[in-house]
This record gives sequence, C-alpha cells and structure tokens, in this order.
Amino acid sequence: MKPVRILPLLALLALMGCRMTATSPRHMLYVDVQAAATAWGLQVEPGAEATRCVLSDAENRVVLVPGMERILVNGDWVDGPAEVTVHEGLLILPAATVEQIRVQLRGYEAFTRPVVAATRVQPSPQPLKRVQAPAASVPVAVQLPAGVTARNPRAWKYIVIHHSDTVTGNAAIFDRYHRETNGWSNGLGYHFVIGNGSESGDGEIEIGGRWTRQIHGAHAGNNTYNQKGIGICLVGDFQTQQGASDKQQAALRSLCQELMRQFGISKERVIGHTDVPGKSTSCPGRNFDVAGFRAGL
Repeated sequence: MKPVRILPLLALLALMGCRMTATSPRHMLYVDVQAAATAWGLQVEPGAEATRCVLSDAENRVVLVPGMERILVNGDWVDGPAEVTVHEGLLILPAATVEQIRVQLRGYEAFTRPVVAATRVQPSPQPLKRVQAPAASVPVAVQLPAGVTARNPRAWKYIVIHHSDTVTGNAAIFDRYHRETNGWSNGLGYHFVIGNGSESGDGEIEIGGRWTRQIHGAHAGNNTYNQKGIGICLVGDFQTQQGASDKQQAALRSLCQELMRQFGISKERVIGHTDVPGKSTSCPGRNFDVAGFRAGL
C-alpha cells in the first residue's frame, strides 16, 4: 500500500516558493511549477511548455493551462476559483486552489488548514498576459479512423460544429459529464470529439457512442438538428482563447469532407452551433471562423 502523504500548509507554501500579493481580493499565490511538483510528489511530464503543464505520478494527473478557469485533477474539475496565469516564469494560482488540488490527489489525506499570517509582497508591475500557443504552419495529413464510415446510417442532413468551451478535455471526460451532470443515459452528446493535445492527441478524432449506434445527438438545442445533425466538438475555448489548432482544423476538414461525401451534405449545411435556428449561443466561439472554414471545404 502506498504511504499516506500529509503536508501542512506552511511547509507546502515554503517548499513551493510561494509569495502572496495584496493587490488582488483573492490573494493570488505565486507558484513555481517544478517546486509545486516536488511538493506534491509529482513529476512534470516531458514536453511541458508555458501553454500547458501536466504534473503526474503513477496515480495522479494534474493539467494546468494558463488562462483557463478550471484545473483538471484525475479527470475531475477543481471546484472554486482556479484561474492559472503565467507571471515572470511562475504559475499563479488562487490560494484556495492549492488546497483544492491537494485534497483531490490520490494518496493524500485532507487536513484542517491552520490559520496563518501570510507574508505579503508587492508583485512586479509587469501586467499578466494570457499565454497562447504559437500556431503551426506546416500542412497536416489526416488519417480518419475506420469507424467514421457509418453502418446502417441515419439520414443525416447537417453537420454542426462546436467548441467544448474548456481548454482541456476528451470524449471520455465529456461523456462522464453528460451522464453524471446532465443525466443523459446515452452519454456524450456529440458524435465526434477532436482533441487539442490536452487529454487526447492534437487533431485526434474520437468517435462517440452515438455515432457508432447511429442515434440522435444532444448538442444543438433544437430537436431537428439533434435528430438530423452530426455534432462535432473541438476541444478548446475559442471564445476567450485562440482558435482551433492547425491539426484540429485539418482533422475537422477531412472529417467533414468524408461525412459530406457519405450523406450528400452540401457545404451550406455545415454550420456552427450559433447558426442553429432558435439557438442563442456564441459557440463555437468568436475565434473560430465558421464561414471561412466552410468556404475551404
């Protein structure tokens, strides 16, 4: 059995090299990623960059992405304030988030947090900036999964494009959310999910159970478009973050072209969620040009 690891808050903050700023009502902690990983007994996965960092061990996986408003710990979202921002090479986390992450790590016990007097320092005047990954410039070749070719297909008439409105995720995570939170017995509301490199490959096409079984979607907010529309979700927040990656765009284009071929769907019927009649939404986000994408099909 793995020994239980208990780390009091003061020791945790000291080990993590945290500093407190009095300029924010939430009192942000300055947290160094490598020190945080050491404090929690986790390793920083190879390839971690300023745009995304994954801390893990045999039992745990923590995904931190600057600019996101939630943090993923072992497949579950951390509750409460959790915005992650890069500042002078450090990841800044709200004070409450440090404890929220710790208690969700497997192998740790919760403890009663002592009342401590925190030392406050004046932060650098350098403004905080959201970090965006550089766009790829090399054309991407796409191999579609075999399951894209439908067996006993429905009479699909539309393709509806969505973003997940989260910076991380994959089909399994969204499926669990739709089952447990939305109460949908058929699970994942989309027919396909295209990863962004967080919890599945960048541009990886995941096939949902609704496509395999050729049943209606639960994504459009309009019965006709749920019954006749193929729902494709790209992982990402294209409203407040950058748009889809080149690999996601290439995968979406290849997938749409194949579905258009199979079902005789015209490019005019490849739409964004925001274009569904009677639906008031910004999905798939202001940074995803649906019209421009459609023109390239």
